[in-house]
Amino acid sequence: MNDSPKDDLLRQYEKFSKELTDYFALAEKTGGRSVEFQTAFLYSRVEGPQPDSAKMLVCMRVMKDHMLPGDKVIEEPDDFDGRYLKIRFRLPRQRPGKIENE
Repeated sequence: MNDSPKDDLLRQYEKFSKELTDYFALAEKTGGRSVEFQTAFLYSRVEGPQPDSAKMLVCMRVMKDHMLPGDKVIEEPDDFDGRYLKIRFRLPRQRPGKIENE
C-alpha cells in the first residue's frame, strides 16, 4: 500500500519538529538564552541543500508552530519564499505543565 501525500507531509512535519526540538535542547545545555533559526538552515539539516517548495512550506509551518510567547519573527518574506523566514526562539523552552518564574 502506497502512502498518501498527506502521510508524507506529516512525516516531514515530524522530522522537522524533532530536529528543531533537538537543537533547542542542545542550545539549552550550552547555556544559550535564545537561538535564531532560518528555515533554510533547518531544512538543510533534515533534507539537504536542495529545497522542495512543498517541504519548505512544511518546515516554515513547524517553525511557526513551535513559537511561544516571547519568541520573535526576525524576518518574514512577503514573497512566500519560505527559505528566508527567521525566528528568534527564547531559551529555555517552556515545557507543558512547567511554570516558569520570571
